[in-house]
Amino acid sequence: MTKLTEATLPATGKNIYHLAISADDLADNIIVVGDPERVPKAAAVVLDQTKPIFRHDHRGLTTMTGYTPNGVRMSIVTTGMGTGSTEIIINEILALKCIDVETRTVKSKPKKALNIIRVGTSGAVQEETELGTSIITKYAIGLDNTGMYYDVALTNPFGIELEKIVDSEINKAIPEGRRFKGRLHPYVSIPNKHVVDALIEASKKDNLLYKVGITASAAGFFGCQGRVVFEENHPTIDALDSVLTHIGIDEIKVENFEMEIAAIAQITQNFSWVRVGCICMVVANRRLNTFVKPEKSNIEPTMKVAADALEILDKLALE
Repeated sequence: MTKLTEATLPATGKNIYHLAISADDLADNIIVVGDPERVPKAAAVVLDQTKPIFRHDHRGLTTMTGYTPNGVRMSIVTTGMGTGSTEIIINEILALKCIDVETRTVKSKPKKALNIIRVGTSGAVQEETELGTSIITKYAIGLDNTGMYYDVALTNPFGIELEKIVDSEINKAIPEGRRFKGRLHPYVSIPNKHVVDALIEASKKDNLLYKVGITASAAGFFGCQGRVVFEENHPTIDALDSVLTHIGIDEIKVENFEMEIAAIAQITQNFSWVRVGCICMVVANRRLNTFVKPEKSNIEPTMKVAADALEILDKLALE
């Protein structure tokens, strides 16, 4: 058994440092969201309100755990916005499941799968995508550098080819003379197939408008997604969303921008007992420059599909 140091894995007693919760507070089926305000909203949709619900808030991070009406224990956890914050939370979730946080001793491999589904909002990069459509991520492109700190082998043939294509197209789109020409190298990570299948099954059952595609995870919201707000800030890549529109493989295309799933899939890739996935509702169409009206921005149906998918996965034994 390996024992970690206090500096490597900070904790207070049984509580992990940033989330400030213990292993007992966290279910094996988890919905992660960026916005802490979405946690209680999601809990109201997916958890049985007649049964006790655990809630803890710390550092702007909210965790709620309870049971679905079908009796499946489920947690909703804030990751915060972006891959930097998400990296912290995903590692703490993993630690709570496979490490005795109080003694900082690594435990044996969990016998039950840990299922994590990211639910959020996103921007479509295909003109025909209707606002309100939910995108299920089959492949993720990391436009951030968080995932690059995890040396995970990429063995999927389509993933390998996609990474080559994206790297080439991104750097080709950077004009000569720009400071970071040749220095931006996206990575590809792959959500778990069982999660993708469960999300498709749940979407069909719940009559949710959805597409399956490639998701680009940006490091931020503005320049990182090709949005130019200030003339003083010139973009490294002109019309990034347009560049991504033409990228595809395995008969699917890049469908949307968001800011977390590439890192989540990368960080968890080597854990045989962890299954992760992502479903994000489209609130903007970058090709048409449209944004969803407030009255149609409700992601509760997407949240319900994620919970239904987790219930499917809960019955699925580890391979």
